[in-house]
Amino acid sequence: MADLQTISVQNSFVAGELAPTLSGRADIRQYSQGCRRLRNFIAMKHGGVRKRSGTRYVAGCKSDAAASRLVEFQYSDTQGYALELGDSVMRFFRFDGSGDPGQLESTPGTPTEIATPWPTAALSGIKYAQSADVMILCAEDYAPRRLRRTGTDDTLDASWTLDTFGFEDGPYDDINATSKTLTPSGTTGSITITASASTFASTDVGRWVRIFEGSPGVWGAAQITAYTNATTVTATVLSRLPMGGTSASANWRLGSWHSGTTGGSHWPRCCVWHQGRLWLGGSEAEPDRVWASTVDSYLAFSPSQDDGDVLDSDAISVSCRDAKVNSIAWLVSDRVGQISLTSGGEFVIAPSNDGPVTPSDSPVRKHSARGANSNARPVQIGVSTIFFQTDSKLRELTYSFSTDRIDGPDLAVLSDHLTAPGIVDCCAVETPDSQLWALDADGDLLCVTLEREQQVVAWSKHSVSGEVESIAVVRSGGKDHLWMTVARQVDGGTVRYVEVLQQAFGNDAAQADSWFLDCAIRYEGTAADTITGLDHLEGETVSILADGATHPPLTVSGGEITLGYEAENVLIGLPIESELAMLPPAPQAPFDTRHVLRSLKACHLQLHRSLGGRFRWDEGETAGTAYAIPWRRSTQAMNAAPPLYTGTLELDIFGSPDRDPSLVITHSDPQPFSVLAVGLRMEVGYG
Repeated sequence: MADLQTISVQNSFVAGELAPTLSGRADIRQYSQGCRRLRNFIAMKHGGVRKRSGTRYVAGCKSDAAASRLVEFQYSDTQGYALELGDSVMRFFRFDGSGDPGQLESTPGTPTEIATPWPTAALSGIKYAQSADVMILCAEDYAPRRLRRTGTDDTLDASWTLDTFGFEDGPYDDINATSKTLTPSGTTGSITITASASTFASTDVGRWVRIFEGSPGVWGAAQITAYTNATTVTATVLSRLPMGGTSASANWRLGSWHSGTTGGSHWPRCCVWHQGRLWLGGSEAEPDRVWASTVDSYLAFSPSQDDGDVLDSDAISVSCRDAKVNSIAWLVSDRVGQISLTSGGEFVIAPSNDGPVTPSDSPVRKHSARGANSNARPVQIGVSTIFFQTDSKLRELTYSFSTDRIDGPDLAVLSDHLTAPGIVDCCAVETPDSQLWALDADGDLLCVTLEREQQVVAWSKHSVSGEVESIAVVRSGGKDHLWMTVARQVDGGTVRYVEVLQQAFGNDAAQADSWFLDCAIRYEGTAADTITGLDHLEGETVSILADGATHPPLTVSGGEITLGYEAENVLIGLPIESELAMLPPAPQAPFDTRHVLRSLKACHLQLHRSLGGRFRWDEGETAGTAYAIPWRRSTQAMNAAPPLYTGTLELDIFGSPDRDPSLVITHSDPQPFSVLAVGLRMEVGYG
């Protein structure tokens, strides 16, 4: 081999983990900024990668037998709640005044909880929208519900109210076009409505009826309260829209939302707040229909005034139609308009003059035919709406002046192997860093560091030694926190926990305060060697950080462990197995990456506040021998933990030449670890 000494330096990882099919694309920019594997590491917007923080055990879920669903309730910028939806029950979590996450309890040991109508099987289909202290929750087979925080003491059950969405005066189906008539028995109060032919069903209780009556004609509205037979029902007249008379009228219309099942469910499946209106859409019976409330009155869906005049503030009902049925999956409020993400494309409802949407000016325009995944919710980061087009394709929507359309690239195109299992949920973290977190069908987390202005789109994969079943982001204390429910195997059985991902390790944080263990708890107090309160990890071998030093692993027995020495600050949890695998270094011309032999001789590792870890040289898919990264210096005391290191370490690497060499750095210690740059000294040539 004609050898040439060369150095390859990678000081940016902002392309994240790249698909294996890109291993031959050393010609693209992302190759020199990407990785072969990035597991339990997060790419930083500045270019380096850091080991992800661990998760904090908060409490057990309502039930170990079935999965729960987390939903965020953001009461203000500084106070938010994680709602746990279980089998027909809701419980509440938040950060307390001391900055610790916890479960709300109405009395000590008794969680705050309220009843809900949704069984376990319906939880994944719940979609929701919040405005101030009101949240609307929709599920296709259920009437929409309204959640309100109504009391001053949020720990009391009575402070939380979940009731059936009390909509009034609509929305309605089209006006009757047959000769069939309806006759009201009175104009106010409780009345009987009689149809000239079969019209009603027992499932119409709660449904609205609008009848045009009298001279001059006016619209009256009533809500059905009891069913007698197919031609007779009892109803209560809406006080502000009394019936115009008691004669038979062929001008009538029935409410669109009801409990009937003809043609499918008639309840909307999704909702959003937009321009002072509550928008709901996509029932099974009318999958492409969107309904919007009257302005500043989200309970009312009046299509007109009593005389039939339609004001700009009246309710709106439109369809997202083209050559095929477009089943609405999500509704999004965006600066370009109200976006309906459907199975067949993206539709925008917005007037051409940039004014508010009105009943007379609510054009529906199809912007693309890509379609949307109905499982993973769309998120908004910066000025973009980001959603999963399919189970594995992540699409970014931004407005283009040149095409006058919203469209955007597939953000997963270079890392589509990570999304291959399918995505079941996602949420956005915007502070302190801009990240999208996605949950795949295997129960692993995917993180995308997104800084589009800096061309940062970096994917990484994260396992928490259990199966993540639900995620939600809640802002508290000015920072976004990722909450999750996790199914774990502990002490021979399945348990389910609510956990929170800790914030990133700060530049000024003490080594002893770092949090790089999962499902962990921390003891702080008088020096002790026996640590209790570990029942949630019974029988597990746990990793330990004691006063900043890595303590040998121990097994939890009887909910406790006994350290080899006393410590005041002890973190106990499950280890995080992190891996950074480099792509084969691309030598400079005249060598061709696909054919050249590379023999790695040394590695210069630039680190920031790091400790622990191992390194090896993989030859293709064959793993090499792993060596511990040497940290301790002769000047350091042997009875204390080495301090966190910032600087450059030189690591010797020995191995035979290979066409596909990869430097791999692993880390499972309960310590921080951040890589800023990697320099490889190697010999290259053709063998």
